[in-house]
Amino acid sequence: MWKVLQNCLPVKEVIHKRTGKGDPICEGCGEATETVEHLFFHCPIAEMTWKMAPVKWEGAMLLRDNIWRWWETVIQAEEENQGRDRVNITINLLWQLWKARNKRIFEHRVIEERDVVQVAQQEWLEFEMANEAEERMAKISIQQEQQRRWEPPKAGVIKINTDAAISNQSVRTRKGIIARNWTGN
Repeated sequence: MWKVLQNCLPVKEVIHKRTGKGDPICEGCGEATETVEHLFFHCPIAEMTWKMAPVKWEGAMLLRDNIWRWWETVIQAEEENQGRDRVNITINLLWQLWKARNKRIFEHRVIEERDVVQVAQQEWLEFEMANEAEERMAKISIQQEQQRRWEPPKAGVIKINTDAAISNQSVRTRKGIIARNWTGN
């Protein structure tokens, strides 16, 4: 998305404007100049992909002639219920459209629209499952840490606990030492 928004995604129009070489016409449809907006929204391949996509952007699609305005509308949806999921799958759909375009141009392989949508969904689900697994592991780690609470020593004994930490960012170290008796004092 950064490359798209900075106008440095190498679509044919950008390459032609910068070098004066090559044909700026879209190889997917042969009907128009391959701009970012054409590639992702106006090309018949993109239009069919969005029709099949599991996410809809009714209001945002009215802004598809300007990628910046479209993107701002999409990002605003992140605040809505399940907005982040919608944004993530949308980004993955754009990524899959870009990859299908590159396979068409460089490998002379045509990727069907339903395959673009299917791969985008599958990768998004894998991403979600990986994030959920990571969150579960973090919760387990917190639970295990909470279970390691201080236990008092036997009567008449003083227990000494130590800990240390190193900060990668500030290149500092800290250490702590606590001595407690059987009553916690």
